[in-house]
Amino acid sequence: MSSDLRNVSNSPRYFSLAWFRFPIEPEENIKVIEVLFDIILGMSLVSNIILFWMIWKNPDKKPRSSKDLLLANLSIVNVLSTLFGVVARIDNHVRPSSLSRTTLTRKAGAIMLSIILPKYYPSVFLLTLTQYGMIVKPLKFKSMDPQKVKTTMIFLSIHWVLTTAALIIIPIVYEDFDKYLKVMVTVIVCLSWVIIAFIAYMFIRILHTLWKRHNDLKKRFNVSATQQGTVAIRQNTRLARVLFVFIATLVLCSLPSNTTYLFIIHCSQCDQRVLVKACLYTLPLFLALQVIHPIYWLIATPTYYKELKRQARKLLVFCRCGNEN
Repeated sequence: MSSDLRNVSNSPRYFSLAWFRFPIEPEENIKVIEVLFDIILGMSLVSNIILFWMIWKNPDKKPRSSKDLLLANLSIVNVLSTLFGVVARIDNHVRPSSLSRTTLTRKAGAIMLSIILPKYYPSVFLLTLTQYGMIVKPLKFKSMDPQKVKTTMIFLSIHWVLTTAALIIIPIVYEDFDKYLKVMVTVIVCLSWVIIAFIAYMFIRILHTLWKRHNDLKKRFNVSATQQGTVAIRQNTRLARVLFVFIATLVLCSLPSNTTYLFIIHCSQCDQRVLVKACLYTLPLFLALQVIHPIYWLIATPTYYKELKRQARKLLVFCRCGNEN
């Protein structure tokens, strides 16, 4: 991360995990964390490719919505992140890195991280905003509106071009890489806090809206209107549950590690050994996001889940036929 980390321990041993590099006490169980990271990489690659394939296949043959575009963007971001992690792990296994190659890998990883994360959190925010609009303002907001889909596509394209160009050029021309990395991590962590705060506010508005609609429904005497309202509230409640689990995983998996990173970089008076250990053990949660979110959306989206079960049944039949032959 920053040069301050190298002074945490007098031991020359370092624990390298993709683009992250931490000083480690010799008695730490590094192998377990490395195996866990390898499992996360494999599951991330498979789950995100399946999610992207499902979006591309479009099982229900309906026009693609803003939600589909945002989920596709998340899966692409996760695949890029995972591929770098795979390359870094293979490189470490094939031939242990020298100091110069370790520095090069760390710099390349930091640039990759700075390119990926600024795309992840805005996509999560827009995805939450889409769900929010479908529940709170269903008449004004239609995620399948062609104009909104076009706007989402334009935004994602501009966002990719600008952030990628800026975050590739800046570290190349900026001489003090450690200072750049420090600023980059600080900006990303603050961005995650701000976006999660906005997401929490939207979810509170969703709960308030559902509570208000439920109370209004009790005051109606029209049976037909009451039945229609009950169906609508059930659908919106399901959307709210899906959104709640999505937000909960985002907060639990990203905030602990992000906050720890920030303290490591900026708090020189803090106990660096404790912070590094906390950072190390919360890191798998942060990396697991790229597995949890695609699997969750595959299960939470009914059309994707049905198609997934159908393909699984076809695969089982194929395997049985192969065994019989």
